[in-house]
Amino acid sequence: MDTKDFTREFIGTDITVLSHSNSLYNNVEGIVIDETARTFKILSHGKLKTVPKATGKFMIKSERFSLKVSGNSILMRPEERLKNLRKIIKNENKGDYNN
Repeated sequence: MDTKDFTREFIGTDITVLSHSNSLYNNVEGIVIDETARTFKILSHGKLKTVPKATGKFMIKSERFSLKVSGNSILMRPEERLKNLRKIIKNENKGDYNN
């Protein structure tokens, strides 16, 4: 995992919800059209779905990177990810994301 991947813009990337505490969101896939501190807005099969980051596990892909991430690790505004990069890496390394 390249730590720079966490600092990239996720809007416009492909996303798949690998697992979520709310089973309605499991396996949702599409394109991230907006991101807030607590949610991803995903265009999936022509419908807009707002998926909470908390308690979710996501696969985010673009032409330049592929990243598996726990939503709990990125519960922040996108512009805050660089500032909080150490916290994100620490959460991911301690097992917050489990396959």
